[in-house]
Amino acid sequence: MFGKISFPSEPSFFAEWRTVYFEPIPKSGELIAILITTKDLSGTIEVFDALHPTVIDSLYGTKASSFNGYIKLIKANILKNNGESTLDGVTIGAWHTSQSDNIKGIVRQALYKTASLGSVALKGLFEQEDSLFENEQVDNRWSKRVKNAVLEIDSSYENAFDIKIPIRKDVKISCGFHTARYSAKFNVCTSQTITRMKSNLMDLQIFDSHNVSSNYDLIIQMPTDDNLQVPLKTLARMKENIELLREEVASKTHINIYTCDSEKEGAARIFEMLKAS
Repeated sequence: MFGKISFPSEPSFFAEWRTVYFEPIPKSGELIAILITTKDLSGTIEVFDALHPTVIDSLYGTKASSFNGYIKLIKANILKNNGESTLDGVTIGAWHTSQSDNIKGIVRQALYKTASLGSVALKGLFEQEDSLFENEQVDNRWSKRVKNAVLEIDSSYENAFDIKIPIRKDVKISCGFHTARYSAKFNVCTSQTITRMKSNLMDLQIFDSHNVSSNYDLIIQMPTDDNLQVPLKTLARMKENIELLREEVASKTHINIYTCDSEKEGAARIFEMLKAS
């Protein structure tokens, strides 16, 4: 009866993991999982983020940049001290031995077991029905991060961001980035609805029909295939949404949908399009 059943082989990759916690209010006892540290059989230490950048934006708002900087400092400190931390406000959990197909599988296990705040926040952003106000805030923070990344490279584009473009005498449409050669709008991809992204595409189509620029992008923040914080099923739904959007703009030769995982990639896309236009 069971002769034809094939069971998966036991994972052959072994490693240890431990969670790094941050105490936002000293002596409060409240701990936030911010990093996962791993150690393989050779003793090699690696450190992975436990919080997705979009989650940090939602949790910390205008202070997100400072918090990101502190996480980078903690990560560097841990790597320098062979898996330990010498910084105040940082607590590191015990080592746990685990096995999987590779190091990413180990990290996913650690995130599932300990990074509850990140998981809940991600579920709210990517799996539940969209809250219009909340997702507008998420989009605005993504736009701001791309803007800062662009201005770090070339500050002369300061006035090209957050423009209201007059279409008629009594109609102005907001645009995330605008020049006579190239314009772009920004969204963060979520899994349940593409309403906001469709709205931005409609705006870009209006710009195109009025010859506002030569080329147009909808620059969407979307996790890559190897992202550790977003479940694979959620990522698959997000990809389906993007493909639906691409089908809608397939005939619009001046409008492109560009997906990326970081603001640096978004900034690079803007400079690439400016150069090509």
